[in-house]
Amino acid sequence: MDANQQAELQALAGRSLTSAEITLAGNRDDAGLAASLSFGLTQVVSKRIGAGSVLDALGAVSGAAFLDAMDSLSSTVSAIKWGLSLLNSGNFDVGSATSIGIVNTLVSGGTLGAVTIPANTISQATATALLNLAVVPLTISVDQVSNILNGA
Repeated sequence: MDANQQAELQALAGRSLTSAEITLAGNRDDAGLAASLSFGLTQVVSKRIGAGSVLDALGAVSGAAFLDAMDSLSSTVSAIKWGLSLLNSGNFDVGSATSIGIVNTLVSGGTLGAVTIPANTISQATATALLNLAVVPLTISVDQVSNILNGA
């Protein structure tokens, strides 16, 4: 493996290679290297949810508190009103940048439209549990590793 190949693999994994991964590359264990590079990697994907998913993910008390927060703000905050509409129809995408922004604003506070949302409307733990519904493992394929090591 040359320096350019190592740099490409590091860019793919988003980190430096370990000595064990350098050995795997030198031995051309492309499958083992792909598995090692993939370990712990995640990505956010589109994930449409409804109220039932919220209750399942957060539990009855925290789930209801999130839904109540959305409901109470929906009469004054247009973005929340439409988010709640999507949630009620099972189409609230917790992987979309807009939905992530809404959920994070409920934690950090801020302005949505002309309305200021108070900080800690929901807890960080609640937001994390909800947004994690859209987080899945990211797998680096053997072909990706092979193409880099083959100079393709």
